[in-house]
Amino acid sequence: MRSWGIIIIQGLFIFILCVTGLIIPSISCSASSNCSVPPFVATGVKPNVIIMLDNSGSMKVPMYNDTDFGGWRCNNGTHDDFDPSQTYYGIFDSNKKYRYDSAIPVDPDPWQSGDPYKISVDTTMKGAFVEDNSCTCGSGKNCWDGNFLNWLVTRRIDAARKALVGGKMESRAGYDYITGDGGDLEWKILGNNEPSDGDFCKKYSNSSSYSPFPDNTTFKIYSPANNGSVKSSYDPYAKIEAQGSVAITIKDSSGKDIGEIGTVSIKHHWVTVDLCRKYTDPIVVAGPLSYNGSDPSLVRIKNVTSRSFKIRVQEWMYKDGTHTTEYVHY
Repeated sequence: MRSWGIIIIQGLFIFILCVTGLIIPSISCSASSNCSVPPFVATGVKPNVIIMLDNSGSMKVPMYNDTDFGGWRCNNGTHDDFDPSQTYYGIFDSNKKYRYDSAIPVDPDPWQSGDPYKISVDTTMKGAFVEDNSCTCGSGKNCWDGNFLNWLVTRRIDAARKALVGGKMESRAGYDYITGDGGDLEWKILGNNEPSDGDFCKKYSNSSSYSPFPDNTTFKIYSPANNGSVKSSYDPYAKIEAQGSVAITIKDSSGKDIGEIGTVSIKHHWVTVDLCRKYTDPIVVAGPLSYNGSDPSLVRIKNVTSRSFKIRVQEWMYKDGTHTTEYVHY
């Protein structure tokens, strides 16, 4: 007589075999389908892509940020970490060269209804970079290296916009900026220019090889909307401004140096500007001041010599005499 314990165990064993025999054939599949589509993956769900983009103030920080000093604005220090062997991503093509065309106007179409800023836009502002691989970089020459420009001006938000939608443009439809090219449309990519952008400063010891400016020129990158103040007329362009005394030689038709033009940053203290060469009885003429400070003021020049002159800002007599940094052409 067999015990019930043995019967139960045998019955259970037989049941497992039967169930196993039913299950195993049902999950079998060919080698090809098993490799291409796992059995647990459903095929009726469409792919879904979610892009999360930071919109905090840190996106206004320079994309290529020298971390050797605290902060990133001009009053914290100057970024000087350009490496010609590195490729910098940004709104320009790193492998191309550009010339600056000061005659290119604002595309009027996007601004007619006040979009996208809902305020009046100053359409008198002109100037844009134009691709020109035939130009040669050098001090005094109208030629910029695209890789240097990317390092110089790109903010984090600019790089993000370039990666997502190709950059921030005046018009998605294009505009005929350049006359005489058969009506071809061009696209103008804009640097970031929004309230509270903040300014930052950069320089490079060999900047004359990548820009029209001398070596060690300090460039200030800023926005007309820097301080976030409400303006009645909006300037839609970010700016590159060479600081200190930066000069370009003027030559006559025979190639002889006859003068120079330059830009200098000045306050209420006297600043000495060294000229590029020695002149005989030079005459110095200064243009109007920039408008960083609202107190009425004018430009004073003295001690003009064959190699230098002094210049400063002077406020009107009823003011306190202390003035912020302004820029003036001479």
